Amino acid sequence: MEIRTEVVAVRTGEGEMPAHLACPDIDGLFPGVVVVMEAFGLNRNVEAVGDRIAREGYVTLAPDLYYRFASPVVAYSDVPKAVEWMRKLEPGGVVSDIGAALVYLKSRPAVHGQRLGITGFGMGGTVAIRSVAHHPDLAAAVAFYRGAFLAGDVDLLGCIPVPRCWPSGATRTN
Repeated sequence: MEIRTEVVAVRTGEGEMPAHLACPDIDGLFPGVVVVMEAFGLNRNVEAVGDRIAREGYVTLAPDLYYRFASPVVAYSDVPKAVEWMRKLEPGGVVSDIGAALVYLKSRPAVHGQRLGITGFGMGGTVAIRSVAHHPDLAAAVAFYRGAFLAGDVDLLGCIPVPRCWPSGATRTN
């Protein structure tokens, strides 16, 4: 599927957060997915993941969570520098930024606002899991690469709503 991409500005409580938006290049309503960056910043790899998901029929938004720090992008070979930037993030600010990203996605005419998900890699996976506990409009979360590491936040898992997957009386077969 052909897609359109652009850099957009998401309004947050602390200013405008740049984000990579990708959407199918056809008319219709599509589910929305927030694609959360790794500790290395909003780089071309994260944008490409958003593009790939958009080609499958989703509107994706990859926000730059480092916008407060002039949006650094760190080479994959410089893990200590990536960890340094990651540690500067305030958890409450990140939760708020993801909320702003969701508001932005829901405002897009092509997004079916009741069908929202989030995914992330490494640090972004942790952000995805934390976000689904704080934002009830998220229907799905997928964490990659140890992203579910929630040291000190295990109680947060109890805040994640679990939908009933099987109708009453249904049985699951393999």
